[in-house]
Amino acid sequence: MYLDFENGMLARFRAMHAELTASDPGVRLYALVDIGRMEVRERDFLFNDWDSQHIPLYSGSGLDHLEQTGPTLFAMPDIQGEETYTASFLNQQVNPLMVFWKVLQLAEIDAQLVSWVWTSCDMEPFVDHLQTLLHARLGPTEDDVWFFFYQPSYLQVLHRSLPDETRRHLFGPCHAWWTLNTRKRLVELAGESCTIPRAWDAFPIPAKTVTELQREVIPRQVLEWLDKATPGLIKSRHPNERMEEIGPFVTRALDYGLYSKTDVAAFVAYGLHYLHNYDTHPVLQQMLADQSASRLPLIDRYRAIGGDVWQELLTTRQQRVDEEKRANWHSKLQEAGRVKTTLRFVNARGKDINFVRFWFTDDEHIEYQKIHGGIKWNPRSPSFIERNHMEVPVPGLRMTVYWSEPYGWSEKHVLTVEGDLPIDENSGVLEVTLISKNPEAVMHSIDPLDLSITREQK
Repeated sequence: MYLDFENGMLARFRAMHAELTASDPGVRLYALVDIGRMEVRERDFLFNDWDSQHIPLYSGSGLDHLEQTGPTLFAMPDIQGEETYTASFLNQQVNPLMVFWKVLQLAEIDAQLVSWVWTSCDMEPFVDHLQTLLHARLGPTEDDVWFFFYQPSYLQVLHRSLPDETRRHLFGPCHAWWTLNTRKRLVELAGESCTIPRAWDAFPIPAKTVTELQREVIPRQVLEWLDKATPGLIKSRHPNERMEEIGPFVTRALDYGLYSKTDVAAFVAYGLHYLHNYDTHPVLQQMLADQSASRLPLIDRYRAIGGDVWQELLTTRQQRVDEEKRANWHSKLQEAGRVKTTLRFVNARGKDINFVRFWFTDDEHIEYQKIHGGIKWNPRSPSFIERNHMEVPVPGLRMTVYWSEPYGWSEKHVLTVEGDLPIDENSGVLEVTLISKNPEAVMHSIDPLDLSITREQK
């Protein structure tokens, strides 16, 4: 729904503020924004359109010449209250909720632009602390480097990979450090609400973390390479969407042991052209598993493969895309535990059935779904009643079915749904056979009645 995401984020930030201020009334929310990658109008809003308190991270750090293009820490305005975002909101004058919206919108488009910090520290000493992290020493070679730790994807790696003491040095002065990922999901990195520690000579990054950081930067390097070598191949426009478009291919390339930027970029470029699971073709699987050939650039190994393989992949690419969509849809249905499809009750009792109802057996709050009309028994043809777009359990889950018959007789059975999920939203049926002994509920990916009609027509 329109604005659901923005209002959900607003609610989460308000809840965190209430939670923290209950024990620390002086808590602050800062936004660390990489202004160098923003458009002019966005930069003008942050600096000129509201009374902002801000400090450039590079100011006085030795990187002063990059002060106007590097990250800047902004003190976020108070967003507490009951007001939410509505369709008319954008017509209002600049106010705290508008500022929150604008900063959130930056992260929605490019997750690398923004992170949010909850802390009790004043702005100046907190920036001083962050500046000490810009000088890092990388293991195992002990090289001293300028380290752009503040990039949101790096923060996530550092939080999970650094040794406890080093992680505490970085995140300790925070209550929490939040980012969005490229799928617009909030990533909440916990801090420890400590005082600012004494600065180290250099921020130590162990070899294991260095390797993870190098892996993390590969997708952005591949994007840059593809934009130069094959402009227009990536269909998406916004940075987050572009990362999502190439991300699965980059991950698969790394899993195959392809680590050079050109090899990963070649793997991704072919993936964008031949689409999902192109690398599962047996010929490609054999080639990618052959480590003796790995000294050759991947593009040369691909070119040595016969054209019939590539033609076959080209012919089947839409089929693979459809299979991927179906698998993702099925995964969501399994997680939800329910699907909307046709529900058919078949009368196999040999007598009229007057009333049918069912419910999800394992739901905490049971809601009955009634099927009105009854099912007359007909010995010469199948007797059934069906309803379209009914919400029913997915295979593996249970449903309870109850029905009544003439003379006050009734039956109730708990059934485990068997069978397969529908192939798409317009197919499939859950067929429940009503009989005293061994009733069953079977879901068909394609309605068997449709198949029998097709056979009769042929």
